[in-house]
Amino acid sequence: MADRPPAREPAEAPDRYPGTPGWVKALAVIGVVVVLLIAFILITGLGGPHGPQRHGAGVERHVALVVAAVAE
Repeated sequence: MADRPPAREPAEAPDRYPGTPGWVKALAVIGVVVVLLIAFILITGLGGPHGPQRHGAGVERHVALVVAAVAE
């Protein structure tokens, strides 16, 4: 009868789950950095004033000019 190979010790056994892939860790770090950057901008006010008048002010002026032109 052939000799059996010696049983592997647990320290030599391959891991069944090697861990989180590097790309997942990199995306997690990038996501945390983006969230912290947005929070910093909102807290410090570096983003400037936000609200309906920030982007809509030019539209109201244009509508007023068109109405004035039509009324003439």
